[in-house]
Amino acid sequence: MLQVLFSGDTGELELSGTRQGLLAFGLLLRGKAGSCDLSENRRPFPYERSLSEIALREDPERATVSIVTEAQTLRIQGGREALDLLADNLEGFASEADASDHCHVDSPTYDYIAPESDSLVIAFMKSAEPSAAPRLSPYTSARQTDRGPDRVAGRPRVSLRTMMPIMAQRIMVSEWAGLVS
Repeated sequence: MLQVLFSGDTGELELSGTRQGLLAFGLLLRGKAGSCDLSENRRPFPYERSLSEIALREDPERATVSIVTEAQTLRIQGGREALDLLADNLEGFASEADASDHCHVDSPTYDYIAPESDSLVIAFMKSAEPSAAPRLSPYTSARQTDRGPDRVAGRPRVSLRTMMPIMAQRIMVSEWAGLVS
């Protein structure tokens, strides 16, 4: 699963996906030509819009990779060596980065990126990477998590965090009632 978000104000792109999606895209970059459809993000904040396609083409005449947005398409074209370097960086990020990391790929940073390219950020989709384990509060037993996060033994779970404001209100009301009577 991949998505590309675009900001017209900054000219920045974010290519994000699952680990598997980013690794698969690295393989696509190693081919001569191809395209892939993208997942639509209806709320691309802080970007302006979500693109619908990536089109890839090897151009033996080029020594660099051009990464530009045209309408709803992200066009990537370049020489084989430069495309392989981009694939190496993408696959390295997808294999080794933490779920909260991101990587900037742009012309000033990498000499294999063409100067006319849009700035590209590679990241993981925000909800694509599952957390390693459910987080338990000190007031929740492991047995309770088997019944789901919102219910304990068929009843809604009430946490101490939820109860504290209610208990504080009751204490204040009873103190106030004691002062009045």
